[in-house]
Amino acid sequence: TRGVVSKYNLSSTNDSQWERISDQMFFTTDRTGSSNESNAEPVTTQMAVGSHPTGEGVLLYLATGKFLEPSDLVNDGALHKIYALWDRDPYVDPNLRGASTFPGRFLKQSITAEKVVYFDTDGDGIDESSAFVRESTQHEIDWNKHLGWFMDLEYITATGEQVVAQPNLREGRIIFNTYIPIGDECNPESSGWLMVLDAASGAMSETSIDLNGDSAFTSNERVAGVNALGNPFSPPTIASGTDEDIVFTSNPDGSGTSTSTLDSLGLKGRVNWKELEP
Repeated sequence: TRGVVSKYNLSSTNDSQWERISDQMFFTTDRTGSSNESNAEPVTTQMAVGSHPTGEGVLLYLATGKFLEPSDLVNDGALHKIYALWDRDPYVDPNLRGASTFPGRFLKQSITAEKVVYFDTDGDGIDESSAFVRESTQHEIDWNKHLGWFMDLEYITATGEQVVAQPNLREGRIIFNTYIPIGDECNPESSGWLMVLDAASGAMSETSIDLNGDSAFTSNERVAGVNALGNPFSPPTIASGTDEDIVFTSNPDGSGTSTSTLDSLGLKGRVNWKELEP
């Protein structure tokens, strides 16, 4: 459960030639920012992998958290993060945790607000629904300078918020559910957020979640996350649509499935063609 990312070369068809390129390509940090491996927060979920905006190499998305034993039901107040790491060359150790590399050459995005927004869902002029949402920074990333980005999962203070289900990379956004333990071994309650961030920079996306269900994406629906919208223990499942994508999440209490709507960023119109010979 150590937060260590290792790298292997498995390109050969002969498994005897498989080799480890790096045993410590990257390892996560604790609350103090210590680069001591023994203090690394655990990574227990599969990473997401996407192409890099420059076309050179890939971005690796990982987050820290653990839900494996009874003690993980108790909130220890740890500070966890989500990271995006630039791996430029598949056969080279990028050494992303050098003393001058992290966090100095990684763009930091931060959660800046948590607030309630209200909506009129039936057009009667009265707000009858609400959502508890997050906003975050929108710093621009400079790929001549940065080797990736990260975000602390905290607002004002750390609450033990973490990620224990695989992030989902979708249409230039990284989407993930977070887990906040709020109970104990005898009363295993939890809370969490559905987070939607720009995959390239970690910034709050230009468009995100249709909070009031009117199929329009307005300025007050530009958010970085929505509270209690997803299952902390499972990754978001997304179904494609022309103008909207549907996010399905299984309810933590086993009562069924909940849905929410994302603004679809997919291509409109014809995206491929095939010539038929006469």
